[in-house]
Amino acid sequence: MESTAVDLVHFKIARGVDEETFLKASDNVQSFLNRSRGFVHRELVRTPDGLNWVDIVKWRSRADADQAAKIAAKDPNCMTLFGLIDKSSVKTHRMELTRTY
Repeated sequence: MESTAVDLVHFKIARGVDEETFLKASDNVQSFLNRSRGFVHRELVRTPDGLNWVDIVKWRSRADADQAAKIAAKDPNCMTLFGLIDKSSVKTHRMELTRTY
């Protein structure tokens, strides 16, 4: 049985982008995720100062996450969100869920 995949994307919002604009774009990406095969849930967290963010996306499998990533690269809402992120700050990790307590 394939393990559940969890994507952790650490980033900063691009200079000149306000939090409200970023959050609206993030909200717009949710419809894409909801239509994606294997999507389980998503959480967006930030440090209290708003400088550092982590987008946490849980998938049924690594294959589902890989397929969604390919499609996201062409989705207009995803592309808008990606344009609001400081690309030099992005660190992405695809993790394997080992335990839920």
